Amino acid sequence: MAYTINSGNNILDLFQAIEATLIGAGWSEAVLATNEAKVTDAAVFTGKGSGNDKIYIYLSCHETKDKLLLDSCVGFDTKLGIFEQPGSLQQWLKARGYNSVDIPSFTISTNERYFYWIFVDSYRLIVVARMSVVYESMYLGFLNPIASERQYPYPMYMCGNTHSKGSDWPNNQNGSFIFPENGAGWLRRADGTWRKFTASKPDPSASSDGTIFPYNSHNKKLIPNYKEVDAVNQDNFLLIPIMIQTNNPVDINGLLRGCYWISGTRDIDAERLLVYNGEQYIVFDTKEDRGANTYFAIKLV
Repeated sequence: MAYTINSGNNILDLFQAIEATLIGAGWSEAVLATNEAKVTDAAVFTGKGSGNDKIYIYLSCHETKDKLLLDSCVGFDTKLGIFEQPGSLQQWLKARGYNSVDIPSFTISTNERYFYWIFVDSYRLIVVARMSVVYESMYLGFLNPIASERQYPYPMYMCGNTHSKGSDWPNNQNGSFIFPENGAGWLRRADGTWRKFTASKPDPSASSDGTIFPYNSHNKKLIPNYKEVDAVNQDNFLLIPIMIQTNNPVDINGLLRGCYWISGTRDIDAERLLVYNGEQYIVFDTKEDRGANTYFAIKLV
């Protein structure tokens, strides 16, 4: 897995950092648009994916002030617009009569320094940005399906911290891909249909059409007892894979790859590195909530 840690001052800086990280990890780029300075600011990136499925993701900050627009498709035809690409959310929404297409987006501060972490492998992209002490994050890529590998097309999950017609930072609501709501998070199921998620922080409902486990469990038994004598010892933390769940029909769609719910939030802090069995994990919060159910960890491979 490739990852980049750096800082920027605007949304184009972030787009260019993602672009460089994806290409450095072996993804290819099809440029869709450039700005007045002839700098690429919209593109479809293709990765080798998993199994027999390649992955195609769309990123654009073309003519946006402080948002990165997100989409995904199952193939890419240079003769078609992004809203016509097969399997894209924009194409799916238009085919169902939506005149105003609203897609997940990632919003950050404008003309103000921020720090970012970019995590890329062959099947997904994760971005975390910090403005002062506020953390925002997005996920764009395949899930690890709850099924035999290669049995059916890989589920695609994309979630920003807002949506294209939603509020800009800092007025956006959800802040993280673990709390998709207000049109910020969508899942493309194995049958090709898209499902909007509603997982309101900090305790999402387990009965909503699209929800996230274990954040929706409301189960304090998931959190182990603290060792009061040695509360900062790393074996005090429990990591549980984050699962995407839909209802109506009920289905466990898959795992967010390399992403974990973490316990022990009384003793944890954002950006901490943990080591388990020789593998590193980095911890992040949602916005600046510091809640018992708002942290997540990303595995560094």
